[in-house]
Amino acid sequence: MGSSRNHNFLDKVADTLETNSKGVQYGLYGLGFAGLFVAFRRVRPIQKFSKPSQVPRNFIKQKQPLNGIVKGAELRNGAAVIQIAHTPPLPLGREGKPPYLSVSLCGVSPTTNGLSWLQIVLESQPVTFTVLSTNSNTASSLISFNGKDVGSRLVELGFARVEPPDQLLTSSETYKKLHASLVKSERRAERNGNGIWWGHAPFYIKLANKACSRLRLLAAQAKAARKQQQQSSLGVVAVR
Repeated sequence: MGSSRNHNFLDKVADTLETNSKGVQYGLYGLGFAGLFVAFRRVRPIQKFSKPSQVPRNFIKQKQPLNGIVKGAELRNGAAVIQIAHTPPLPLGREGKPPYLSVSLCGVSPTTNGLSWLQIVLESQPVTFTVLSTNSNTASSLISFNGKDVGSRLVELGFARVEPPDQLLTSSETYKKLHASLVKSERRAERNGNGIWWGHAPFYIKLANKACSRLRLLAAQAKAARKQQQQSSLGVVAVR
């Protein structure tokens, strides 16, 4: 008896699906498009972020890495603000066109030497950045270049100081690890007399650091000169 009822129910369902096959297909299509729309809303594969307010909250919460090209750097109230041309996963149209996203280095306050380093080393280079928080002006982020954290590198060179802990970010494990790493880098820089810690080091370390700093500066200048020469060569070829 129970088996007969089950067969009757299944037969009715089959008859309904056959009768309304187009409706079922349209319903499935609708569900598929709705799922695709939700995925696009979450991933934003074609949207270029040019304002901090455009970075989705789920990107910040999930520590979603973003990519872009550095277009400039400046100091604002002691903080390094880097202009980045964000590159979405599926870029459409012309890339690198302003306005650019203003990204601040999280946890550090660079010196003028630090700003010069950022301008010489990072400008026109691809970087990866992870937004930890935003305000109306900037997106406070971790920035990586060639697999290395830019803020930590500045602190190691003695070109930046570590800022006091940001109370708004102390609940973030990522921020806690970053701050602890920055503090270690600062202690090492002070011990070695790098940059702003020059007066704290023994004389032999001062001599060695002076030579290394000179070599790094010459290397950075040579790199900038090569890049300028390449750009000039491309301009000559374009004119011809």
